[in-house]
Amino acid sequence: MLALLSGKDKRGKTLLAQEILRAVLQGTALFTHYAVVQAPVVAAFLDDPLSITLDRLDTLGVRRHPELFLVDPLRFMGDPFPFLDELETAARARQAGLIEIDALYLLSPTTRDAGNDAARMTPIMRRLDQLATRTAAAVLVVAHDNKSGQDVAGSYAIRAMAKTILRLTLPKSDESATPDDGAPTTPRRVLSLESKLCAAGAVVLELHGVGKWHRLGAPADVRLGDVKAAIKTYLADAEDSEAEAIYTSVPGRREAKVAALRELRGAGEVSRHGDGKKGDPYLYRLQTRADANSSSRGSSSGREPETRNDASAIL
Repeated sequence: MLALLSGKDKRGKTLLAQEILRAVLQGTALFTHYAVVQAPVVAAFLDDPLSITLDRLDTLGVRRHPELFLVDPLRFMGDPFPFLDELETAARARQAGLIEIDALYLLSPTTRDAGNDAARMTPIMRRLDQLATRTAAAVLVVAHDNKSGQDVAGSYAIRAMAKTILRLTLPKSDESATPDDGAPTTPRRVLSLESKLCAAGAVVLELHGVGKWHRLGAPADVRLGDVKAAIKTYLADAEDSEAEAIYTSVPGRREAKVAALRELRGAGEVSRHGDGKKGDPYLYRLQTRADANSSSRGSSSGREPETRNDASAIL
């Protein structure tokens, strides 16, 4: 089926497409987590000089892979239809399981605002969809997001024809802090999935260079982990802190900090002292080995504090 991989410039779309290419060629799990079907690959990286593409494929260890057919970008003369015909012939001859094309804007008509014109984009998108159905391969086309970064750029026909849309973005907090040159200041990326065939989803990744992708987990889990780390850092310098002082000093949403502190206590990483009463409030500190031993020895005689309705009581 036809899939898009979209995002703003300098987000790593091409590097991600090449990471997917490697996983399919080698039959290894993507990000060591997502299973793939090993298959031949036909790839057309038209948006970069051939030397850059070859260097990257060398780094990935697949430049000379016997089941990789790489299109020389100089063969693309600007007319997408003869080019896609040749691509289909190559894919069918090699029984390719994956076809990658970078990037969609190079296949679009060159007239002003053509990418936003459904009448001019529909034939191209239909031909790309035919490429998938005629070859029985997954066709992944690299696209671009609109200026706001909220959606795939261009006509609704682009989105409508794709069966799956992958979008590579920065975390929201980092997107707003990106400098004017668009170069991300964080290695983190959010890869989101929208499909007509399965449930939507997202995963947080880290990008540290060609072939250096790391899966961190679901966005909610990653955010919770960040808040936990921030609380532990704060308590390392400010032992015996009240809950409200933690919530005020540590960045993030209050409910996330409440949940993080609760989980840290449950895991024995943070301990709580005091009766939670006026003059003897609950105080939190990082749990040390000595704290843990003392708590273990006194657990049989200690009395649990009465349940209260405020946020600190449920922690």
